[in-house]
Amino acid sequence: MSISSKATGLRPGVCTSTTRPSGPYIGQIIYETDTGYLLVWDGSAWDYLSKKQDISTWFNATSGSSSGEASSINISTKPWNLPWGLVAFGTFTSGSSVSSYFTTTNMPTVTFTAVANRYYKITWYEPEVVSNGYNYLELRQTNATGTLLSRAWSDVSGEGVAMTIMAGPLTFSAGSVTLVTVLNTSGNGFCTRGASEVARLIVEDVGPY
Repeated sequence: MSISSKATGLRPGVCTSTTRPSGPYIGQIIYETDTGYLLVWDGSAWDYLSKKQDISTWFNATSGSSSGEASSINISTKPWNLPWGLVAFGTFTSGSSVSSYFTTTNMPTVTFTAVANRYYKITWYEPEVVSNGYNYLELRQTNATGTLLSRAWSDVSGEGVAMTIMAGPLTFSAGSVTLVTVLNTSGNGFCTRGASEVARLIVEDVGPY
């Protein structure tokens, strides 16, 4: 490591991924020109501090529902000890209605890849929920075959109520996770949406445990 002047500041050891120091000391920092990684030696391994990235490479297209789009973020190079922020989101503009039962038709859903030992926060926003009976919104986690694994819900009663349901911190097993939302009512229930009334389902990583 060298410090040349105020103009250049602190300069870590510069190398490539194949020419790392053979005898590093604890706390030594290096920058790899071929990968863009900034790493520190913890006494037994090189830990990743950051990586130079074009933000456009963070986004991977994923399948959404017929009523919206969903996207996910490439999290493979995020620093482990920090929150990773947005993991998946879906926007939905087609309305949904049900009478005396429940429906998942036109209801928000997203699929994302969970990482073990991480906490997640789920936010579901509906711009307008209308009911003339007992009514609730339910957030479900299912596996690939649709089996219910967990759920959370909120009661709705009245006209034109904007609803936000937040769940977390939650943990998931590593792998694909599907979140499905449900409108359930004993009377008639409606989720009113449109171009200016957009429902959203958002998944955020809030850090390790």
